[in-house]
Amino acid sequence: MASLPPLLCLCVAAAHLAGARGTTLIEEPIETMWGLEGPSLHPGQPSPALEDWEEASEWTSWFNVDHPGGEGDFESLAAIRFYYGPRGRRCSNYHVRFRCPREAAWGAWGPWGPCSGSCGPGRRLRRRRCPSPTGDACPGRPLEAQKCVRPRCPGCSSKTCGCPNHILLGSVVTPSGRPLPGAKVSLRDWPGTVATSDAHGTFWMPGVCASSQTNVSAQMDGFSAGTAQARANSSISAVVTIVLDKLEKPHLVKHPEPRVREAGQNVTFCCKASGTKKYSWFHNGTLLDRREHRYGAHLELRGLRPDQAGTYHCKAWNDAGSVLSGAAELIVLAPGQPACDPQPREHLIKLPDDCSQPGSGPAYLDVGLCPDTLCPGPAGFGPRCGDAGSRCCSVRRLESRQVHCSSYVLPVKVVAECGCQKCLPPRGLVRGRVVAADTGEPLRFAQILLGLEPIGFTSYQGDFTIEVPRSTQRLVVTFVEPSGDFMDAVRVLPFDPRGAGVYHEVKAMRKKSTVILDASQSNTLPLGELENAPPVGELVLPPGAFRRADGEPYSGPVEARVTFVDPRDLTSAAAAPSDLRFVDSDGELAPLRTYGMFAVDLRYLDKLGYLRTDHDDPALKRNGFRINLAKPRPGDPTESKGPVYPWRSLRECQEAPVTASHFRFARMEADKYEYNVVPFREGAPASWTGDLLAWWPNPQEFRACFLKVKVQGPQEYMIRSHNVGGSHPRTQGQLYGLRDARSVRDPQRPGTSAACVEFKCSGMLFDQRQVDRTLVTITPQGSCRRVAVNGLLQDYLARHPPPAPTDDPATFAMLAPLDPLGHNYGVYTVTDQSPRLAKEIAIGRCFDGSSDGFSREMKADAGTAVTFQCREPVAGRPSLFQRLLESPATALGDIRREMSEVAQAQA
Repeated sequence: MASLPPLLCLCVAAAHLAGARGTTLIEEPIETMWGLEGPSLHPGQPSPALEDWEEASEWTSWFNVDHPGGEGDFESLAAIRFYYGPRGRRCSNYHVRFRCPREAAWGAWGPWGPCSGSCGPGRRLRRRRCPSPTGDACPGRPLEAQKCVRPRCPGCSSKTCGCPNHILLGSVVTPSGRPLPGAKVSLRDWPGTVATSDAHGTFWMPGVCASSQTNVSAQMDGFSAGTAQARANSSISAVVTIVLDKLEKPHLVKHPEPRVREAGQNVTFCCKASGTKKYSWFHNGTLLDRREHRYGAHLELRGLRPDQAGTYHCKAWNDAGSVLSGAAELIVLAPGQPACDPQPREHLIKLPDDCSQPGSGPAYLDVGLCPDTLCPGPAGFGPRCGDAGSRCCSVRRLESRQVHCSSYVLPVKVVAECGCQKCLPPRGLVRGRVVAADTGEPLRFAQILLGLEPIGFTSYQGDFTIEVPRSTQRLVVTFVEPSGDFMDAVRVLPFDPRGAGVYHEVKAMRKKSTVILDASQSNTLPLGELENAPPVGELVLPPGAFRRADGEPYSGPVEARVTFVDPRDLTSAAAAPSDLRFVDSDGELAPLRTYGMFAVDLRYLDKLGYLRTDHDDPALKRNGFRINLAKPRPGDPTESKGPVYPWRSLRECQEAPVTASHFRFARMEADKYEYNVVPFREGAPASWTGDLLAWWPNPQEFRACFLKVKVQGPQEYMIRSHNVGGSHPRTQGQLYGLRDARSVRDPQRPGTSAACVEFKCSGMLFDQRQVDRTLVTITPQGSCRRVAVNGLLQDYLARHPPPAPTDDPATFAMLAPLDPLGHNYGVYTVTDQSPRLAKEIAIGRCFDGSSDGFSREMKADAGTAVTFQCREPVAGRPSLFQRLLESPATALGDIRREMSEVAQAQA
């Protein structure tokens, strides 16, 4: 057999690992299918061959490898079946992980060597080894130097190290070796400029001892200062080469962070910028005295006073420009003043419709909310840049309550007390999709650059995920399309620093068609894309404008592609690079005033190898309303508390209690409804509370699970999932939450709809001690009965006892699977750092009925788990009670006939 392609090899390795981990298959144990020798392995038992690795290694996270049967099959799976297993076997949905060697690490430093030279200053070295069994290189250097001093050289003064018959010869150059004339040269021991480089970038300094190894510095306008050490090349002369880098505008890599302290404590703000720079610090916009505070990159304030509270920011600057940091707030508390009010704030959640009084509208419950604020460090907290033990105001204690509904009791946990706890690390996440601005086609495998550093590629569908580095103030991302047909898409992507996920659609502009220019003639290219309008400007290329790399003029044909962003065309504004803002010389963000942007691609033909309208359309403003009321009368108590307030009473309106008069908008039945026993705001991950009944057990990794329910009926129906503890002894029978979702019609199949219903995933609870298989009950709203269950799902549930009760034909119940099953089972599972994004991706796959696709159009017949048939009462037909009263024999006959039909359908 020919060598397998890389993708096939990867699939073989995945399948082998799946076998080693004992992954459950459809027909036979994995050891039989893949021909593994030796004793059977149970689920969760590692492979002996992998556990006996001699080198240091670690496991990756689990991956779901779903190979569906029929359409969408991977060729590699067929090859695996043919070459590595008995033919005719069915296998799918592996859950695999990989064993990878750990990165090489340095050993301990060796002892310091002797000091170099016979007299005067010198240096000594020490080394370390990289004991890597795989031969990988360790990050960093194997050698470290340290200054040292031997006895003073004879004939050399302590300040100038002067030797009358000696000379120092030097040069000042750029990193590429270009000489720099006019550079000012100085010695550490000699004040002022002692030499200036000539037209060739060279200089000489008599009287410098050849063996002194002195440090020589050079400065020049437009370049950063450089220093190098002189080296002796004879008994009376030394040489030195000083390299000066081009001075660049500083770029901030660390911003000051907000702090909370008590009066009398100390605090340190930190600011870090790249390149040569100086720092200035500001308090509430006022420059702080450098001599009084003695600051540099760090600003340290000792013995804080209340008047020092406010905002602080830094400014890094050099001769090339300046940049401002983000503002960091300092809160100074009085001694004994609590930073976190133990009394929670009001936070209302909507209860199910059957928990409210008839005719009174929807019911709400105050479950409490702790403010997302910082707390001061513990006593003795010293000044430092990073507060590794930062604390935030969060939930300290929960209380259990019960809400009595129409036919059941709804449990709920409310916040009883707030307190300072360890902060959850925020993980800002940006997801999105890159598409062509003109056709909407995805940009596949486009390279993603964060600044100048590549961080990944887009997927086949153009999707991307970026985890925002901590302390990032402005996320600038560049998408480079590999084929060269599109302009590089430079975007400033907004993100939520608190940790919530944000989704963006990035549009890339396609390059214009090519034109042929004659380099020996004058060429004029119009700039403007608006039809029936003159161009904004012209790009004029005079004769002789094109030159080769060696500087010689080029006079042949040139292929040019000029792409222009016309500011008069609002449709192209979405594809414009950046956010049309720039950083001015003072480091401030200012709007960019432009007559348009253009980019030109040139190739020598003899070297071819190298409107917003969403606020204008009333149909989109479904939550808008108009009122026509007289303004409130002063002194009238019935009109002083809403619903209309004078403009001077904005704060009273914003802080009005729930008992005040309001305009209330409600729907008795929405497209979806979510209820958690332990309250959690998905837009603010820091609101997560550790509790056994928490819907999301891990605040760092959110796993969303959905079940696709098909409904045969003339209209759309509400589907409810009821989620309780199923196997954990401490949560068995206790409610996790409710989820309601309205079915969506399939446009291709009349009388058919489907719903993607979320359920509580099985797995470890927040204490990470024991798994719980959630007991999920699916109930459609209406006169519905269960008519079909996915065969693979039914077989999986039968092979993973205990079974859930199935005696009610109007519902579907299951103990949720621990394995991340795929679309073949009608189950859709996605794990992400953001709960909203995990649910969004899972719903898109559920609509599409696949494990890797995405759709906004419901495909009811693809990838369903359970099917219900719902009937509507015939218009004008009397109820069963009326029929029994009027004609008991006929009514009973109808009941027997319907029961017989149901039994035949189930059989």
